Amino acid sequence: MHNKSLFHFIFVLNILLGQNVKPTIAILDFEGQGVGPSEVQTLTERMRTEIGNTNAVRLIERKAVEKIMMEQGLQQSGCTSDECAAEVGQLLGVQFMISGSIGKMGKSFTIDTKMLCGNWRNYKI
Repeated sequence: MHNKSLFHFIFVLNILLGQNVKPTIAILDFEGQGVGPSEVQTLTERMRTEIGNTNAVRLIERKAVEKIMMEQGLQQSGCTSDECAAEVGQLLGVQFMISGSIGKMGKSFTIDTKMLCGNWRNYKI
């Protein structure tokens, strides 16, 4: 993900919250669109790492997300709807859920992300 896009993403989060407290965020595994599972997993982890490195948010660990999903009988790869993301977000008690898809155009990867906020309205970044 380009730094400009990441900056925009964090900027939007700060505006939405309008407070000095770090927002809590969880990221679901992204969907692959013509991209292999290992590439999707690697790029999803890269997104988590880059967002976590900003220190602008409190990022919920992947294992915590997986635990909640397993307890609810859900799989991250099958949680692609807004309703599923909102349900997981409520169970985790986070302010924002991020989901998305990863594709490839030529030699470049594309990342389409969607952020659901605490009142569970959509904000596409």
